[in-house]
Order: sequence, then C-alpha cells, then structure tokens
Amino acid sequence: MPFKVDVLQATFTILTLIIFLGTIYSVKNNTYLDTSDPFLTHLPHHLHETHYFATKANFLNVLFIKRAWAWTSSAFLFLWITSPRQQRSLRRLSRWALGTAVWLVFTSWFFGPALLERFIAASGGECTISLPSGAALSIPNEFCFTKSTVSPLTHPSLFASPLLLPEGHWTIVPRMRRGHDYAVMYTFGIIAIWLFATYTTTLYFHTPLEKLTGYLLGITGHVLTRII
Repeated sequence: MPFKVDVLQATFTILTLIIFLGTIYSVKNNTYLDTSDPFLTHLPHHLHETHYFATKANFLNVLFIKRAWAWTSSAFLFLWITSPRQQRSLRRLSRWALGTAVWLVFTSWFFGPALLERFIAASGGECTISLPSGAALSIPNEFCFTKSTVSPLTHPSLFASPLLLPEGHWTIVPRMRRGHDYAVMYTFGIIAIWLFATYTTTLYFHTPLEKLTGYLLGITGHVLTRII
C-alpha cells in the first residue's frame, strides 16, 4: 500500500510541475496556440515546421490523446486481471467504473450535452463551424450539443448570410470553442505517455486559463474516485 501511495504522490507532483512550469514557458516564449479560437484552430501551429509535437497530426495526439481513456482503461484492466486474487477487489474496480463515469460526464454525456460543453457555453463559449474558405461561423449551441452534421444543403438557414461558400456538396461537424510484472510496466508506460502528452499539450496548445481549469477539473474528478 505505501508503494501505491508514493507512486500516486509522485505522479501528482510531477504532473503539477509539468503544467505549472510548462504554462509559464509557453507564455514567456509564445509557444502555445489558442485552439479554442475559431479563427485559429484550423490553422497550422506557428511552430509546426520546427517543433514536431506542435502539429496536431503527431503520433502522440493521433494514437494516444484522442483515445486517452481507452488506453488508461486497458492499463487498469490488464493490471487488475493479472493481480493476485486478494488484490482483485471490487473497490478497485468500482473506482475505475466511477472514473469512467466522470470521464463520460465531462466529455461525452450528462443527461444530454457533456458537462464540459455546458461549462463552455455557460462561460460565453460559442458553437462554431470552420468553413472551407477559412471563415468561422457561429451557429446555435444545440448543433454542438447534439453533434449534428451540417451543410448548406441540409441546413440552408444557417448559411443565409452572404459568405463566400465553395461550390459542391460538403458537410462539417460543429465544435464548441473557447504476466503481472508485464502488466505493471505497461501501466507505468501509459503513465509516462500521459505525462509526456501533458508536457507537449502544455507547451503548444490551449490558453493558460484553459490549462488551469483543466487541471482543477482533473483533480476534482480524481477526488471523486477516492471517495469510495
């Protein structure tokens, strides 16, 4: 048990330092891109030619970050299944289930729109689409909440303003802006990947305020899983 606590404390300390120091560095050296700005999010990062991880197409983002909870769940389940029988407790499994519920509430569903999307909307965020021309268009939040696909053909009323639209049929989805030892090594590998992913994200993407609120929400979600 002490070993587990030490790992938890060490991971939390390292994560906090990465976010704190990385945010300071990104502000001081202007390395971050405000990916919530609809006029910037579709543009290449200004450091994409010299910094590989500043591009959204880097392997870390495509293979891991976009499927974050699936990788985390695989590490936990692998470790839980290969643990001694006395350690395969229902409490550990329940914590993972609660963590999954927290992830779903914040990112996917909360009696309708995800809680994170509700926060964005309540704090002044807008549902926008990036047109092929590069322009950004604000549309009602319901289209983001329902993850609807829109186009000039299916929703002509949204494109009634005199915007320069390309010819042909196109669609877009709007977004809201602004063995046992092998199992242990796999888990540590996933943790290391998430720490490195946090490092690259902190340096190159999101505003300082978004990083702070994301950090606080993450702590809140973790605290909820420690209740049981």
